[in-house]
Amino acid sequence: MIKVKIPQASEIQKLEKRSLINYIHIGKPFDKRQGTAAAIQINDAFISTDRVEIAILEIRSAAPEHLQSQLISSLKVDEKVHMGIVADVKTALRKANQLKINYEAIAQRE
Repeated sequence: MIKVKIPQASEIQKLEKRSLINYIHIGKPFDKRQGTAAAIQINDAFISTDRVEIAILEIRSAAPEHLQSQLISSLKVDEKVHMGIVADVKTALRKANQLKINYEAIAQRE
């Protein structure tokens, strides 16, 4: 539901356990009715920055207890998004004690 042009990176690493990953998309919505400013999407729903912490806590509580500490939040951020909204999301993740964060990128072309 969000346009995301993934930035390139020179050093990337593939994550193995995809079931432990929750995706957070940040970018402009495809549907203009959702607005033209950068938006946050978690689990097919648009949320505000002040709801990120609650959404992550709900995701963690739904996971089996022995896997809760292994959950990874993967940020898929459009390359044109300002870092302010990304910093706000990272602060909310810290408040939710979600410290394993991954940034999605594609391999840099040489």
